[in-house]
Amino acid sequence: MKTVLVTGSSGLIGSEAVTYFDRRGYRVVGVDNNMRADFFGPKGDTTWNRHRLETTCRRFTHRRAISAAIASDEASGA
Repeated sequence: MKTVLVTGSSGLIGSEAVTYFDRRGYRVVGVDNNMRADFFGPKGDTTWNRHRLETTCRRFTHRRAISAAIASDEASGA
């Protein structure tokens, strides 16, 4: 089975790419850091869309973006 990586998978374009490749039988790995929530607050949060993809796309898995690791480094002064 072919695998595709979609960055920004919970956003508008990324979620459409996830759906497109999933329907064509690809294993889809999505990465998203949900920065819209940081920029626009709760109304910009894309978590709902990630949950939608997880329930409707059979071959989709989500991986958390590296921003959490960067935030951890910033908090520790690294």
